Amino acid sequence: MAYDEEAYKGCFDNAAQEWFGELKPTSGAFPEDLEGTFFANGPGKFQINGQRFKNPFEGDGMVSAVTFAEGGGRAHFRNRFVRTKGLAKEEAAGKVLRANNRQPMGYCAAWAGSLLDRRRNFANRGVLYWGRLCLAMWDGGLPWKIDPKNLETYFQDDVKGYLRKGDKGGETMASRARVDGANNRLVIFGYDGAAKVCVREFNDKLQCGRIREDALPGGPALISDFAITERYYVFSVPKVTLDKLPYTLGLKGLDEALAQPSDAPTSIVLIPRSADTKLRPITIPADPHICWGIANAFDGDDDTVVIDMVRMDPLHLGAAAARAGAAPGISGDSGAFSYAAAVPPRRLVRYTVPVGDGAAAVQQRELCARHCDYATVAARDGARRHRYVYCGVGADAAGGSPHARTPRPPPRRRPSPIQGVCSVDTETGAESVWMAGEKEFLGAISHAPARDGDEAHGGYVIGILTDGLARSSELVVLRALDIAAGPVCRAPINGNIPPSFGAWFTPGAAAAWSPEALDKSFALANLFKRKGWNEAKSEFSSLGMNMLD
Repeated sequence: MAYDEEAYKGCFDNAAQEWFGELKPTSGAFPEDLEGTFFANGPGKFQINGQRFKNPFEGDGMVSAVTFAEGGGRAHFRNRFVRTKGLAKEEAAGKVLRANNRQPMGYCAAWAGSLLDRRRNFANRGVLYWGRLCLAMWDGGLPWKIDPKNLETYFQDDVKGYLRKGDKGGETMASRARVDGANNRLVIFGYDGAAKVCVREFNDKLQCGRIREDALPGGPALISDFAITERYYVFSVPKVTLDKLPYTLGLKGLDEALAQPSDAPTSIVLIPRSADTKLRPITIPADPHICWGIANAFDGDDDTVVIDMVRMDPLHLGAAAARAGAAPGISGDSGAFSYAAAVPPRRLVRYTVPVGDGAAAVQQRELCARHCDYATVAARDGARRHRYVYCGVGADAAGGSPHARTPRPPPRRRPSPIQGVCSVDTETGAESVWMAGEKEFLGAISHAPARDGDEAHGGYVIGILTDGLARSSELVVLRALDIAAGPVCRAPINGNIPPSFGAWFTPGAAAAWSPEALDKSFALANLFKRKGWNEAKSEFSSLGMNMLD
């Protein structure tokens, strides 16, 4: 199946509206045992008064949420833009004011230190809801606190003061977070101005129980994701250099100023999950690669760490990109686009990393040869041994059935946009794949457990699908243990939702607000918006009221 390039470009039009309402399935029905809220965050605004941003991945963040009410069988949707200071200024000016970061397509890098100060926080890459705190995240700054029911923006948040603010921009928080399900812990990481990686763990009351600060090898690093095991925080750290002066002066974009030697090994860094600073990080050399995302990691047999990673070959950056003719993505000037030229192939690979002294080399095993993204596992498996990995995958450009249960990975393919879901059985190698139509494209996905918590049930995989030609979107719900059977439910959304970068599911009654509670909260937020009481410049958003109750 080939994808429609015009339809894919159409996904990057401004979201038509902010909307709240009940979703009505056009096929199937919402599962009765699905309870909680699915959150997704990605760019939702790509132009102002006809002036397009140079790179669609600089689009202003928009959070969407779907609550599956307690009792099951119903779902309510809402979406809102993250009202950052930058967005408010541009809307007031009626024109684009931002500097152009020109980042590699789909990749929002976290680069440590004060060099980040001049970059705009788009709040468009990640989202989480934990301990009654909902955050919209971007790798280069502090997250934005939003209301989980009506999605109204409060202010930039330092997570109850745990993220330090300094004269040079202070500390950042990355857009990826991890949950240790067995210990009910949220784990986040970020950088401070001294190029140290800072990892923090929180219980469900948002009390910080553990903090680690460590310098990564080689100084500031290009990191897209991390993982945790019972013993370690896990980072994949490629060797990159930055042409600092042109970047700081704005003469080069980040992708032009970065360089990555193709023959330099990437380091796997294991930081002990302990506050004891006498336990130092362990650095193990691996093949040259970029870690695009991590599904999960766990402590393996024989003193190893196992990492299921979406990896790609070293990026074309700086002068190397120009020599290779790599496209920057969708051009706001000409509309010219080639996904295969702009995006390196990404595969799901299992790394087995030896930890002990004098250990053998890092081992690799390909789990899925399909071009993939958004890899995840069931939340209960976080930091523990898992069997199934779920990921978004590109179309089958080599032909054959797009809906397949195959005992081995298919042939390697050219990169194409994410249009389907694949589950990979890491024990047998079997895949279960469902693909949408050629004009439909998928954003970030999340696994959702069944309400009774029965592991044999397998739970569900949830995502939002967008038709780039029709400018329409719908929610899709698939049964995790039978992805190839297709969605158990498809429900249209009122408007277009551009593909998201990050997703999160919070299960249970605590996030299964009633339709009446959501309606009241949304109406109150709209009232405040009309009155002008919730500008992002004010930390007195929504009259200082907490609408979490």
